[in-house]
Amino acid sequence: MIGTVYLVGAGAGDAKLLTLRGAELLQQADCVIYDRLGTEQLLEQIPPHCEKIYVGKADSHHTLSQQEINCLLEQKAKEHPIVVRLKGGDPFVFGRGGEEGCYLKEKNIPFQVVSGVTSAIAGLAAAGIPITHRELARGFRVYTAHDKDGGFGGMDFASMANTNDTLVFLMGLGRVEQIAAQLMKYGKSSDTPCAVISNASLPTQKSVFAPLQQLAAKVKQEQLHSPALIVVGEVVQLSEQLNWFEQRPLFGKKILFPQTGTDSRLEKMLQEQGAEVQRVQVSSLQPLEQAWENICKGAGAEWVAFTSHNGVQFFFDAVAKNRQDSRCLAGTMVAAIGESTAQALQQYGIRADFVATGSTSEQFAEELSQEMMAGERLVVVCPNQPLSPCWAMENNSVIAAPVYENVPNPDAQIPDQSPNGAVFTCASSVHRFAALLKNQTLKKYLSGIPVAAIGAKTAEALQQYEIFPAICSESNYTQLVKTLCQLFKDKR
Repeated sequence: MIGTVYLVGAGAGDAKLLTLRGAELLQQADCVIYDRLGTEQLLEQIPPHCEKIYVGKADSHHTLSQQEINCLLEQKAKEHPIVVRLKGGDPFVFGRGGEEGCYLKEKNIPFQVVSGVTSAIAGLAAAGIPITHRELARGFRVYTAHDKDGGFGGMDFASMANTNDTLVFLMGLGRVEQIAAQLMKYGKSSDTPCAVISNASLPTQKSVFAPLQQLAAKVKQEQLHSPALIVVGEVVQLSEQLNWFEQRPLFGKKILFPQTGTDSRLEKMLQEQGAEVQRVQVSSLQPLEQAWENICKGAGAEWVAFTSHNGVQFFFDAVAKNRQDSRCLAGTMVAAIGESTAQALQQYGIRADFVATGSTSEQFAEELSQEMMAGERLVVVCPNQPLSPCWAMENNSVIAAPVYENVPNPDAQIPDQSPNGAVFTCASSVHRFAALLKNQTLKKYLSGIPVAAIGAKTAEALQQYEIFPAICSESNYTQLVKTLCQLFKDKR
């Protein structure tokens, strides 16, 4: 049986610009054949069994010829039910999707096309340039700056020069000077507003603005890199008012994030503020084999306390592994350290009876002791480490129930480029990142950059290395990001 080939557009660069249909197909794919641009992060969505084949094209270097890619699509369709041909941008906007579709049709291979968000529109929007505007441009034209022979081919520069349409040139960074010269030769005003946008929609985006006659010199001065797109037209001047993307507080900043576990919320929140996140997986959280036995030691206790959303996850993983469900907590009062942990419990159908307002273990233990009656027993769901002395209650017995352990990752890689700022979410992430630095101290590595920490314990760990971070007012990711943004604002 022959499978189906899906020609899927990956979008303009930012992985979040992938369509819902594109994401759905990636999650179902048996084989993904992908390009160089805008696809790397998307591959994290594919299932473990999926075959990955890179066929990207860079300047003067093609992994496979187009004919070889066509034949590969045919071959893989005969091996797999779902083959995704993942392309940057849109398959039918200079993506050779038409050529591949025609080949598949000729070979009687079923195929479908899933449009992507082309950089010809989304790339401009990321620089605050609307491709049309009622008062400035009633239409637009999109060109590739290369034909099959690497020249301009039959491009009608005379027509381009005598229109108010927005002109967009893709794949033309190396030809800015020639394009500008041709447009001015045929009468385009040398003062026409222009822009060149590199790495559009990504944290590394860089935009250059100049009149047409000065554009090539400005691009050379700023040393832009491909992929880049060229925009010519009056709409470019609106960028001063509409450039929201590059005005975000962390735009252009490389933010170090030593991570334990796999929670992606903080990374996404930093990216929302424009940051290029340098995530370093300093350790991983692993379930304890004896987690269920530890839980059972607290059978019959009146209270159970969850000290983190990680504890919630590993607790219920152990429960499910032993063919149990949330009914194992029937008749037990449930306490959570904060709203994040309480929300994690709700995902398992448990509404916490008590949610601490404090964000530290000491505050949690103190507040919970006021809620419990004398003689009641408490189970504390925790990682595999000694329970903090703060849980020693005078009138209540406390049982530790470790369900996971924090395992260091000695193979974690230090980022190639130095960060502009850093966030730390726990003391262990501080110590484990410091241990990865072979030839310098943590103090030197973070010297002169803003550092934000969650909670007093994390700050104390940093202070051991003579680093004095800003501590967020509340121990949650939202406040951590706000604190870091304020640090950069104060630094200006």
